[in-house]
Amino acid sequence: MTARSMCITMHNISGTDIGLIGLIGIGVGGIIGSGIFALPAIMGAGIIIMILGLIYAELGSTYTMTGGPYSLPRKALGNDTGFVLGWGYFIYAFTGTAAIIDIFITYTGYYVPGLSVGLVLTPLGIAISLIALAVFTVINILGVKFGTIFSIVTTFGKIVPLVIFAIVGFVVFKIANFKPFLPFGLGGLGLAMALDFFAYTGFEGVVIPSGEVKNPAKTIPRAMIFTVIIVVAVYAILSIAFTGMFNWSGAGIPVTDNQNGYNGFDGVIDKDLSSSLLATSIGASEFIIITDVDNVYLDYKNKKGKINRIKYDEMLDYYNKINFEEGTIKPKILASLRFIENGGTRVYITSIKNIGSIDTGTVIEK
Repeated sequence: MTARSMCITMHNISGTDIGLIGLIGIGVGGIIGSGIFALPAIMGAGIIIMILGLIYAELGSTYTMTGGPYSLPRKALGNDTGFVLGWGYFIYAFTGTAAIIDIFITYTGYYVPGLSVGLVLTPLGIAISLIALAVFTVINILGVKFGTIFSIVTTFGKIVPLVIFAIVGFVVFKIANFKPFLPFGLGGLGLAMALDFFAYTGFEGVVIPSGEVKNPAKTIPRAMIFTVIIVVAVYAILSIAFTGMFNWSGAGIPVTDNQNGYNGFDGVIDKDLSSSLLATSIGASEFIIITDVDNVYLDYKNKKGKINRIKYDEMLDYYNKINFEEGTIKPKILASLRFIENGGTRVYITSIKNIGSIDTGTVIEK
């Protein structure tokens, strides 16, 4: 099958049924869903998306062909390019739809037992996903008018809960959360803008049904402008409310509250205790700690009291009685004791060179 035979011309098969409100519903509904809470980045990315959107709108209103990302490149660059971009957009839409339905069922699984186990759908969850996909397919088959009505209804269904969330956020709003503003400078803003483009994917949906739009020369540009303005406004309000309501200390983030707002301070993660906890959480029975010494010594400076094999109770007694210096083997001994206390049976402490024969190091047993 050639590119030419695949690249058929898409034309108006349903009549001009889409007006301004319907097209805005398609645009806004296609974008909102995965907004990133980063206020300055939302604004900056929105400005760039507006520029791209106006380019799409100009082309879509000039060449009123249904297809958008497929039909416009095909007209400009030929059938081969249209063939590649058409299939590329289809794969993007196909996988995106699958991901959206998967996320929807996974979230629903928190309230309806049996739909998912963690992030994996159960057979029941998969069956409901297929039913949902079939329903949306039927809506599209029935015609663009029904699809437009569905887009308008679901768009309001998305925006209303977000507005309620924003109202609650402004009730407990804390201006101190915005100090310092742009803590990572313009460099951080640029990085956030690059990541935030994902929040605007879907704006091209405004020009896809160009052949079925009433008075496309006026409707498409207006719909694109209103779509981007509405989405930027919703994202900005949500970002402000979320940032203002967020309780940093309640989320476990170490901060101090002063006149200049919230300031973070350095935290230290104990790698030995963290490793011990990880080993316990996965149900490990043995735990190996690699360090720069072959064995534990009761007096490391003088190389006295070398420990080869020892029971937990005896090691705990040494730990409580002997003043192991900070920055030495002390954290590793504590991590070993915690591991055995939490159900482990054996801990090996040795150097990397002895990893092949760990019994030559220090072995702490339950």
